[in-house]
Amino acid sequence: MRMVRLKPKVGIVGYGVIGQRLADGVAQQQDMELAGVVDVAPTLSTRALAESGMALPIVRRGSWAAGAFDEAGIPVSGTLNDLLGEVDIILDSTPAGVGRANKELYQSQRHQGRLPGRGKRTTSLTSSSTATRTTRRPR
Repeated sequence: MRMVRLKPKVGIVGYGVIGQRLADGVAQQQDMELAGVVDVAPTLSTRALAESGMALPIVRRGSWAAGAFDEAGIPVSGTLNDLLGEVDIILDSTPAGVGRANKELYQSQRHQGRLPGRGKRTTSLTSSSTATRTTRRPR
């Protein structure tokens, strides 16, 4: 018998003003787990998160960003693709054009089996963010 996870793991892509609020909101929920945040470069926000001692993985957007995070002294635990393999839900708070491109990445990862894809998928688009949620159906 397969165990169904009761707390979905959530990843936040884009850790600016909106991403911080999304991460704070998810962290306060008892029925979900914040798995990590993704950003393209070290920012004041990611530095503050790293210095807070909060045990939350910071993930870089691509391999090209590794040096910048290292130079800033911000430990990272992997890449966006690594996080996609661990989460059930992605909340994308990147700018609209980036979010649209990321949505294609999320959908391709789901089709490759890295993101859950069985069940109902809900997508909500706004001018400043993209949220994609995939729920699993118990087998």
